[in-house]
Amino acid sequence: MLVDNNFKHDARVAREANALRDEGCEVIVFAVADPDCPPRETVDGIEIRRVGTRSLRFWRAVAAVLLWWNTAALRWILPPRDPAEPSKSRWLDRVLPKVFWYMALNVDLARAAARLRPQVVHAHDLSTLPAGRILKRLIGALLVFDSHELFLHRNVGQGARRRNQMFWTLVEKLAIGRRRREDRRAVDAFITVNDSIAGHLNDRYPALPRAVIVRNASPAPDGPVNYDGRLHDAAGLPRESRILLFQGGIVPCRGLEALVRSGPLLGDDWAVVLMGPGGYRARLQELAREIDPAGRRVRFIGPAPHAELLRWTAGATLGVIPYENVCLNHWYCTPNKLWEYPAAGVPILASPFPEMRKLIEGNGIGRLLGDPVTPQNLADTVASITDQELSEMRDACAEFAKRDNWSIYAERLRDLYHHLRNDLVDPGTEPGA
Repeated sequence: MLVDNNFKHDARVAREANALRDEGCEVIVFAVADPDCPPRETVDGIEIRRVGTRSLRFWRAVAAVLLWWNTAALRWILPPRDPAEPSKSRWLDRVLPKVFWYMALNVDLARAAARLRPQVVHAHDLSTLPAGRILKRLIGALLVFDSHELFLHRNVGQGARRRNQMFWTLVEKLAIGRRRREDRRAVDAFITVNDSIAGHLNDRYPALPRAVIVRNASPAPDGPVNYDGRLHDAAGLPRESRILLFQGGIVPCRGLEALVRSGPLLGDDWAVVLMGPGGYRARLQELAREIDPAGRRVRFIGPAPHAELLRWTAGATLGVIPYENVCLNHWYCTPNKLWEYPAAGVPILASPFPEMRKLIEGNGIGRLLGDPVTPQNLADTVASITDQELSEMRDACAEFAKRDNWSIYAERLRDLYHHLRNDLVDPGTEPGA
């Protein structure tokens, strides 16, 4: 598996890796080097190798990307390298734009993985797909493209979007291909998180195989989550306080400014808690000090360990996903929180985007907010929910968690890899068909 992060908090990739390990696959995750993480470790039977990009000269990155189609050239440009090899050009990361960092990362991921000659390469998101294509051409591995989102339509700043859009559009077209050639498929299997993203990418790229939907679902809880007060304690709130919780990355355009501003508008027994990391946190804390000088209605705490997340989430009365409609990726999103909140018995308030609407209304596990989300709309929606409705939604959450959980999608993933194994023996069958 190839990822563009340090694989420390990537719940989706970890669940997929564990599901394939349980199926008997030998799973190795190639991730990005991080000073806070060991270069190699094994966690729950999954080997993790973290690869740095600093050993890569700029000319090598450019040459490899331009000549990815030429196998002989690739072998000359990309001699196998041990990921632990010391850095030779530390200045490189500081002077290259982000797109070149990604080019360097993909080439280094491909070099490190090529030494193992894997039968299947599982590339997570467009940011690692070029490395997957290089490995497919270099060693003949089958390639799985796992699209967690619409990469070209992400929530990024307008300047960054303008700078990077042309580059990533070209990468996507070259890596996937417009037309399908049965004798030479660019991608052997395609996974994504929901029907809307699958339809968008399958329409745009007929060369992609039919999508296998593997949602960001949580594992089914063994039973009701026993809450021990940790969320209230960490937030410095009395146990009887009702909490409107946002958990996840604290970044712009997720409706978090409206959420913070809603704090003083909620009933006296309510508080807003934001739990997670993110560079936007300081700005929101400053805003919270302006509108809530006593610090009674808005609290910030750090991210919870993923293995303990449900025990933290269970302290909330409602979980909120107030995303702003700023990009197609938000419009089609199905974030982990859609399953994490109900698994902890917490009903959801969410923006009325199509995939979230389908899950929330279809299962009775929460309420939809207005679009755009405003502080008053948030406060009014919270105030409109009676204790009886809250109890009914909690019951619906428990039923939803039993009905729609990771075990369903783990089975789909295992099925896909069963087809890939057959394809190694009998090329030409389409995985998931």
